[in-house]
Amino acid sequence: MSAIREKAQRIVEKLAGVDFEHTQGKSFFVIDSDKREAAWYSYRSLLRSVLESHQIDHVLDVGANTGQFGRTLRSVYSGRISSFEPVSRTFQELTAKIGPDGDWRAYNFALGASEGTQTIHVSASTVFSSLLKSNDYCAAKFGERSVGTREELITIRRLDAVLEE
Repeated sequence: MSAIREKAQRIVEKLAGVDFEHTQGKSFFVIDSDKREAAWYSYRSLLRSVLESHQIDHVLDVGANTGQFGRTLRSVYSGRISSFEPVSRTFQELTAKIGPDGDWRAYNFALGASEGTQTIHVSASTVFSSLLKSNDYCAAKFGERSVGTREELITIRRLDAVLEE
């Protein structure tokens, strides 16, 4: 959806007091914005309801990949997002998708219990990249694109150290 169309949709939603959520094809849901929590069938409405009811003002997207969750989040949330993605090529895609959004920052490292470096196994389908090596079950269940094809040395930081910056 184009940026202008997204902004127009948000304006109409605000004026009408509803949320529109597109499903497959040309179908969509219209959700009463006063009863979002009842829209169990709508991921966006449920997400917005949780964020608002708990007054969330900063979301951490750990293992952000190329920003799939962040983009969905941004469609219902205007607050601060911090995305963490350690794989360099995937991080480049993430930052391109974030663009000029000043309230969404990306960090090119992983979060962990201790600071350091470690080797990550990068798969062709980057959602499967992991510090753990792929096994036969993974390949059988998800296909060869889930198997690590290269390795990359990544940085690991502690969240408490990052939040101090």
